[in-house]
Amino acid sequence: MKKALVVLLALALVGGAFADAPVANLDVAEFTGSAKVTWGVDLDNDNATGFKNETDASFKVNIADGGEAATSSDNAVWGEIVVKTDGLSIEQDNVNGGASIDKAVLHLGPVYMGIKAGDTIVGAYAAPEAIKQYHETAEVGEKKTEGVVFGYDSDLFSIALDFRNAGPYKDDYAIRAKLGLTPIEGLDVNVGFSYAFESEAKGLGANVSYALPVGDFTLTPGLGYSTNFLDDEKDILAIGLLFGFNAGDTGDDPVGLPYFDDDDYFKKKGVSGVSVSTKLNLSQEDMIIPLTVGLYTGDIVENLTAAFVLNSDDVSKIGDNFEVAAALKYAAAVGDGTITPRAGVYVENDASPSLEATVGAEFAGFVDNTTFDAEWKSRNLSAKPDAKMGTFNVSVKIAL
Repeated sequence: MKKALVVLLALALVGGAFADAPVANLDVAEFTGSAKVTWGVDLDNDNATGFKNETDASFKVNIADGGEAATSSDNAVWGEIVVKTDGLSIEQDNVNGGASIDKAVLHLGPVYMGIKAGDTIVGAYAAPEAIKQYHETAEVGEKKTEGVVFGYDSDLFSIALDFRNAGPYKDDYAIRAKLGLTPIEGLDVNVGFSYAFESEAKGLGANVSYALPVGDFTLTPGLGYSTNFLDDEKDILAIGLLFGFNAGDTGDDPVGLPYFDDDDYFKKKGVSGVSVSTKLNLSQEDMIIPLTVGLYTGDIVENLTAAFVLNSDDVSKIGDNFEVAAALKYAAAVGDGTITPRAGVYVENDASPSLEATVGAEFAGFVDNTTFDAEWKSRNLSAKPDAKMGTFNVSVKIAL
């Protein structure tokens, strides 16, 4: 390990000799750990009880900070390459990071030729949403990755033409043409077409969205369409409307809300706001219209976080075909600590109806480095003949 550190540090120092390149920065970037014990009761299994122990530790040494090095020229014809790294570190004996080619193009006056691997598929546009439901168009076209792309970029529009195949010495080519328009601030328009010469597979994708400022908010309608020109399930129209709060979370980290974290039914997208979205299969003879209405408040209201989603696979039969989840939590300062009660409910009404509920609270700051938690989480309360009461758990977590 010591020899590895010396070699990596030497490499970082050499890189630091170039402008904008990574610079050496040997530092303990992270040294954390936690231990947690949970005792619980299974209310549906003769009140069976038991303990669960969990530990987690992390040690991370930073070797070099991120940076990049790039070529430049005043000539009309020149080669541009950008080598980039997010930094270099060692974590639990694993080396993280390294260098990558961020850009490699040959400038030919106003146009360019890119020589990195790419793609020839189009589509996969996601409608604006506050809660992830993956209302998006389908990817269409035939995927080829090896080749070149010719293009032109400006402030108002961009155009790119990919010419690629399946690999060395394989006469199996495909092309893709893409046009992007940004004529005014907030408006984004994209159109793409793909064609494979041998299979004659085709694909067309188009989308448009517009982020309209409305005071302290943003109204974002969006529409996307994709087709492969065949009579199957690939003619997809995705539509969404998001009323964003311009505040709150912008990432995908767990939010601590029942039914809205990564291991639950729905996921927060990282956008505070209210959204309505759908995805239509235009190839079906009988049109089925799914619908999702989502709300995520982020931290627009201090200390309060809430989420709501209504989802139906067929809005024409919504009375017998829907699921609803709602949850909230509130962090209340009490003395030197914080008590954060939380609650959530999930309802599914289809061939197998379900009703679930969760109530819990976290107690932090009352004991140094220690967090206490208590939670009741039901299973199906509407199960016949007996409701499934679920589990009750209390836990203690000590963290550095």
